[in-house]
Amino acid sequence: LPLRKFSRVVGFVNETQFPSGIQNRLIKTFASLYGINLEECERDWQQYTSMQEFFTRALKAGARPIDHQAALVSPADGVVLQCGVVGQEGELCIKGVPYDEREFVQEDASIPAPLQRGTQRLFCIIYLAPGDYHRFHSPATWRLCSYTHISGHLYSVHPLAVKWLTGLFCLNERVVLKGKWQFGKFIYAPVG
Repeated sequence: LPLRKFSRVVGFVNETQFPSGIQNRLIKTFASLYGINLEECERDWQQYTSMQEFFTRALKAGARPIDHQAALVSPADGVVLQCGVVGQEGELCIKGVPYDEREFVQEDASIPAPLQRGTQRLFCIIYLAPGDYHRFHSPATWRLCSYTHISGHLYSVHPLAVKWLTGLFCLNERVVLKGKWQFGKFIYAPVG
């Protein structure tokens, strides 16, 4: 399937600025289909000039209360698909599909570093549906040391696609942010 071309066409349509009457109907229909609370938008929803601008909208202050005492919070709206433990050799299993952490972050030498006895690394996969707020925030207090943009496909990351397309997260475009936090190494990787 020509998914990259399809993605570009959808992107072009989403960035198109339609006349306000048409744009407002598109946004209202999209919000209704996906259960978006238009009252949470930082500005009046009728002021967005494209679907892309609406899709990446900011929310009103306080729309997503954050527990500032927590060591880790959700970086985005969405559904937690899976949380688990990364194996001693960097293996993890997402929805029954095996992944290699080194392949995902495209780093051979330093990941996974041998773990101290009694320690473990964890992972969490959060799926953002089309109606979810599509901005990402820092999930913890941490220090960014490096980042890598990994080109790839733009396959859907819908839970059904994750089961159907083996290795989807390693095939898709992503940005891998690497750093340190109070518990050691920290990796945060939004996937397209």
